[in-house]
Amino acid sequence: MNLRLSYPLLVCCLTCTVACSADSTTANGGGGSTSEGGTTGTGASTTDGGGGSMTTGSMTTTGTAGAGSTGSAGGSAAGGAGSTGSAAGGAGGATAIDCPTQCECPAGETCEFDCSNGGCEQADCVAATCSATCSDGNCTLDCDEGGVCDYACPGGDCKFDCDAGSTCNITCSGGNCEIVCDQDSTCNVDCGNGADSSVTCENGGQTGTVSGNCTVQGC
Repeated sequence: MNLRLSYPLLVCCLTCTVACSADSTTANGGGGSTSEGGTTGTGASTTDGGGGSMTTGSMTTTGTAGAGSTGSAGGSAAGGAGSTGSAAGGAGGATAIDCPTQCECPAGETCEFDCSNGGCEQADCVAATCSATCSDGNCTLDCDEGGVCDYACPGGDCKFDCDAGSTCNITCSGGNCEIVCDQDSTCNVDCGNGADSSVTCENGGQTGTVSGNCTVQGC
């Protein structure tokens, strides 16, 4: 028998053998592989590569955390400034006592005598805390029974009686005032630079500080 084949026929047979062998492989190649190649191995794998990968490039969370917290911190700082304004409302506390001629502050109270328009011909502070300014002068301001009094007489010609264990802080910038510190009271006096004022201590009364144009007796 003659087994010689023509060259074209030999090439055709080799090509067919290779093609058929590639199509039928299911382990490493061809279209049916489920491990590394073929339709699902290389192109449609959902694990390692190809068009089906969903692991890399789909994250969108980077860079969104910082901006919101910065803005909220600013709001809390602005709120703190409001508390500063509310604190200013606490000034004062003394009860204003109108004193056109005579008046008295009740025991245990804090009072401010209004001596305007020539008032305070007789203002009594008995076991209380009192203040008064006699701008027009010619006032009589008493402090009695352990009272604490801050009295001023810029108008001059005032009379002060600090009595029965009281504490009196007296200024007489207008001059020509008469100050009596009586019965174990303590008087701090500033007579100013006007006309000479007198300070008299009686029955254990004493001066704490004395300044200005004062004549002091018995202290």
